[in-house]
Amino acid sequence: MHRTQIYLDDKIYTYLEMESKKTNRPLSEIIRANIKKNIENDVDSMIAKMNKAAGAWADNSISPDKYLRKIRKDRNL
Repeated sequence: MHRTQIYLDDKIYTYLEMESKKTNRPLSEIIRANIKKNIENDVDSMIAKMNKAAGAWADNSISPDKYLRKIRKDRNL
């Protein structure tokens, strides 16, 4: 684990203080938990988008490689 220093505006600090008193957890633990939650949500979102795009070329008669060569005739690939 690494130690770091951050600056919080009054609104965020007040929220964290209230959350700390309510849950009986230190501010640092609340901050870490929220960061982890955001990272997990971001990863889940990326995976969902990749799954949605998976198989996008399955119904096309042209391969992605041939398609790129067709639209980029003026360039060497």
